[in-house]
Amino acid sequence: MNIKILRSGDNYIYLIVVDKKAVVIDPASAQSVLATVRESGFHISHVLVTHHHFDHTGGCHELKHAAHCEIVGPAQSSIPGLDREVVDGDIIHTADLDFEVMALPGHTNDHVVYYCREKSVLFTGDVLFVAGCGRILEGTAMEMWNSLQRILALPDETLVYCGHEYTLDNLEFALHIEPNNIDIQDKLEIVREWIDRDKPSVPSTIKVEKLTNPFLRAANEKEFSELRRRKNIW
Repeated sequence: MNIKILRSGDNYIYLIVVDKKAVVIDPASAQSVLATVRESGFHISHVLVTHHHFDHTGGCHELKHAAHCEIVGPAQSSIPGLDREVVDGDIIHTADLDFEVMALPGHTNDHVVYYCREKSVLFTGDVLFVAGCGRILEGTAMEMWNSLQRILALPDETLVYCGHEYTLDNLEFALHIEPNNIDIQDKLEIVREWIDRDKPSVPSTIKVEKLTNPFLRAANEKEFSELRRRKNIW
């Protein structure tokens, strides 16, 4: 499995390739995906969408028209061209891989993530970011807290591919919260270098996030909710 990391503004789009079979995660736009596909001769079979926000679905119609692929996303969502609705526990088999669907509300009511257990890879959309988490726009703090606890229960070696490049700001906030955390200090230094070189900060791992992400380090829902409130006005 090869994961190609594409950008549309601060959005990440992922192209998962096995041989010449390809799966797209959260196409903010279609242009970079189609350019990569044309150059490499990949065949897109599925587009997996985490939630209905336009910056994660903007390329769906064009990809469906150009590649004749199947659009997969959470049930009861306003996702353009949605062909298959998924719920918690569903398995999507595509490109010789199985992706488990986990329904993780909080950022939106319909948010799902896709977990490939065989390859220890998780695509988190806007639930979990590197050193951060999504804003609570439709759900509740308790829902987001519970969603993050489900992610925390995954194996430490799980690779985390999130929906946005927010890492520098997230780490600066994390260091503000825990100024003596050596792991955060070290990660911030590395990420500053990556950003200067226009290098993506993904993937992270569950293990690293446990050490550096204040939202995963919160002791309870009340502490998490206060952290989210403070980050909203950061």
